[in-house]
Amino acid sequence: MGTDITEQKDIVTVEDVREALTGISERTWEDANWPIISIVSKEAFATNANNPEKTAQFFMQALLPSHFLTPDNAQEKLKPQEDFLFIVHSFKDKNGKDTIIKTITTRVEDFVDDPVNMIYFSHHGNPCEGRGGGMYPTCNFWEFWDRELNDAQKDIYPIPDTNFRKNFIQRNILKKK
Repeated sequence: MGTDITEQKDIVTVEDVREALTGISERTWEDANWPIISIVSKEAFATNANNPEKTAQFFMQALLPSHFLTPDNAQEKLKPQEDFLFIVHSFKDKNGKDTIIKTITTRVEDFVDDPVNMIYFSHHGNPCEGRGGGMYPTCNFWEFWDRELNDAQKDIYPIPDTNFRKNFIQRNILKKK
C-alpha cells in the first residue's frame, strides 16, 4: 500500500544535524567543557576498533581538524548513514596538563535526538563506559603526536585541549569571533 511516514521520519539528514548543533546554547557548551564533535566513518572506526595496532589511524581521523563538525562544513563532510560522531573531550594527565583525549562514540541519530546530553561526558560517556565495562578510544595527545605523526603532520594537528575547543566552538558554531 502506501509508504509508512514514520519510516521516512527516522532517516536523519545533514540539516537535522546542523539544527541540533546550532541549537546547543553557549552555556551548555561551557558546562560540557567545550567538546568538539568529530566525524569518522563507521567503516574506519570498525577497522581500527578491532585492531589495537591501528588505534593511531583512528586518532589521525578523529583529531584531524578537517573532521571537526561545524554547521558550515556539515553538508560537505557528513554522511549521516555512513559516519559516527565522536565527542572529543580532554582530561588532565598525572602532571595536571589537559592532554588526555577521550573520544565518545555517538550515533548521528542519537546526537540529533538529544544533542545536549550527548556532549556531556558525565551524561553520555561516563555512564556508557560504566555499563559497557570498557573505555572509549583514549590517548595521551603528546604520545600520539610524538610517536605517530611525521613533521608535516605535526603542523596540522592542534592540541585539542579545553582552550582550543572553546575557541573552536565560539568561532565555528556560536559565531562569536
